[in-house]
Amino acid sequence: MIAIVTLMMSSLQGQERAAPSPAVERWAHDRMTGIDREVARKVKGNRPSFEVLVRTPGSAAAVIHRAQTGEAELHEEMADFFVIRAGSGTLVSGGRIIGMRAAGKGEFAGDGVEGGESRRLAPGDVVHIPPKIPHHVVLAKGETITYLLIKAKE
Repeated sequence: MIAIVTLMMSSLQGQERAAPSPAVERWAHDRMTGIDREVARKVKGNRPSFEVLVRTPGSAAAVIHRAQTGEAELHEEMADFFVIRAGSGTLVSGGRIIGMRAAGKGEFAGDGVEGGESRRLAPGDVVHIPPKIPHHVVLAKGETITYLLIKAKE
């Protein structure tokens, strides 16, 4: 997941900031459903698959599909917004990251979250995770989850 964040947000990390595109872009329901199916088809092992929808100097959006639990994360400056599109899982947030290590400028990863609050995620749920909050999407055996991830600098 940290690799996804790094790819999505590379324009925020020390590169010259380009002006955002003035074009309005819309992802209709049918298009999003097709993207959901495509990212689910591409998943391999515990690495999530994703498709970046848009990237600007202060934000990014991607569709993510997970078939297994990934790494815990913490972002120094970026907030995460999840819109659950399909499947289910558990979000553990707060507490501290177990085995925390740097994973890029302002990005940290680890093996899990200890002492956090667990919340079940289901289609239609919307979640806001402020910067500096440890979080971890945990999947039970056989669970998968697809969500729209929106990252925004706060």
